[in-house]
Amino acid sequence: MLKAYNDLLKAKSWAVNQQQYEIALLLDELQHEISKNSNSGFMPGISRLRRYFNLQSPLSAAGVYICGDVGRGKTMMMDLFFQSIHGVHKRRYHFHDFMQRFHTAMHNVNKSKDVSEPIVEALDSIVDNIAVLCLDELQVNNIADAMVMGRVFTSLIQRGVFVFMTSNRHPAELFKDGLQRERFLPFIDLVMEKMKVVVMGGEQDYRALKEFSLNKVYHYPLDHAGKQFLSTTQQMLIGWHEWQERSIKVSKNRELLLLQTYKYVAKFSFAELCVRPMGAADYMEICHNFSTVIIEGIPQMGADSHNEALRFITLIDCLYNSKTKLICTAEVPYDQLYTGKTNRFEFDRTISRLREMQTAEYLHYEKDDSAYA
Repeated sequence: MLKAYNDLLKAKSWAVNQQQYEIALLLDELQHEISKNSNSGFMPGISRLRRYFNLQSPLSAAGVYICGDVGRGKTMMMDLFFQSIHGVHKRRYHFHDFMQRFHTAMHNVNKSKDVSEPIVEALDSIVDNIAVLCLDELQVNNIADAMVMGRVFTSLIQRGVFVFMTSNRHPAELFKDGLQRERFLPFIDLVMEKMKVVVMGGEQDYRALKEFSLNKVYHYPLDHAGKQFLSTTQQMLIGWHEWQERSIKVSKNRELLLLQTYKYVAKFSFAELCVRPMGAADYMEICHNFSTVIIEGIPQMGADSHNEALRFITLIDCLYNSKTKLICTAEVPYDQLYTGKTNRFEFDRTISRLREMQTAEYLHYEKDDSAYA
């Protein structure tokens, strides 16, 4: 586990995050302990791990629950942990996929009349003979899941399954305003009493740009350090997730296909935004759908880049007016981006806005990320 984490940092040119590293150390010990216990009823017993988890008995090591905001590295740590475990039966699901499988299994079990423990029977068809179950992105937003989770996870623990879960929410915050929440509370109690709850993040938010200094949102020149800057920035913003294609509607009859998006972040090359025939309507729709835009490879523009310069001016106006955060790499400093004369007046305004968009005041502006898919 630890070697895999270090190899990943090296391959991606990512800086070491101290909290991730400490968790990797602990999960590395846990991974080795699991590998030594090939039977499904293992319980970790390494002293250092036990001190970290504050375990009084190996029997209380039911699992790990890692929570924190998006971009902290929860899924990355789970993936590395899962890939590092050998010699045991293991499974990894997205939480909603797991619960859908469970409800389907319950439906099939309930067709039989003589079943004394339907939940146990249903779980047999999903997790039979496994020692480790990883469930990513736990969130509870429907009553059907909420009403059975206490019994489902009690059954998992009773059969000796080590459960590793990640979530954006602390257990106490799950299903907070849900209907009949009192019936969900046994699950919260189970997690708090039997599992170690690890809160990732502390004061540092790896998605937020508030801590970015002036030279960390605008990088020049277009060199290897610039590529490294973008790689690190990507990890800070979207963590372990891959970019996704997404179409956004610009008008009644036209959609814009974006190749690199994840939730509230979109990444573009300069050519995608300013060489293609794009206009204010396109840029405003991008700003409406995303709170952070990454632009790679902004060149120095002159008389032979008239159209590109005009589109860039319009793009920056839209980003600025919507308070969208901009991260970019460029060929030259922002005050040297335009060498022409025709659009000098308009570009001077663009330079002023680029300067302001790097200030703490601008970066501290809280654009509502909850509105972004």
